[in-house]
Amino acid sequence: MERTIKHNSYPDGVLEFVGECVSGSRYLCLVLLDCEFTIEHCNQGFCRLLAAEDLVGQPLQAVLLPESRSLLHANILSLAQPLRLNFISGEQQVVSLECYLTQSGGTYLLFSDHLLVPDNDILQKISCLNAEMVALTRELTRKNRALREARQEIKALKGIIPICMHCKEIRDDGGYWRNLESYIEKHAGVQFSHGICPECMKQRYGQSGDEDE
Repeated sequence: MERTIKHNSYPDGVLEFVGECVSGSRYLCLVLLDCEFTIEHCNQGFCRLLAAEDLVGQPLQAVLLPESRSLLHANILSLAQPLRLNFISGEQQVVSLECYLTQSGGTYLLFSDHLLVPDNDILQKISCLNAEMVALTRELTRKNRALREARQEIKALKGIIPICMHCKEIRDDGGYWRNLESYIEKHAGVQFSHGICPECMKQRYGQSGDEDE
């Protein structure tokens, strides 16, 4: 046997409490319309969303964008799917709502609990943030790679370096013998400027490097 719920069996206090919650909700929008779609009543959530103090007595079309006004006609009640209506707030911002419309006699009830992201500056800001995030990720990857290379170079310089006792060439990690200067330039990032010390000047050229030319 099918069970029937009698709404009038609820205590008046419960109904009043539910009514207060619905009326003061920030997320649930309720709008009661007459047969000409004039707002007879709306809850605080709908007024806050449109940044308006009182909308009673205004036609619903007055707060809708032109592309949404054409959706309000009798045939729309035959659709089971929700409507996407674009409202214009008192702050001249577009607010998109996923709405449902029902009819009881000559009265319509428009309600929504789903705020859609409008196609305006919000999407542009999200796109800019995504682009910045991608750029930061690439920069972080580059710096991490440079840091790993620097650590490897420091490790190579701090460890035991095989060097030829005669020609002074150094054996690198790949087993190749490298000139001392080129090895240090590669791993330490320095460059050499060549000169001659006084002792070598005396041995090779028979004169001291301290003498005036």
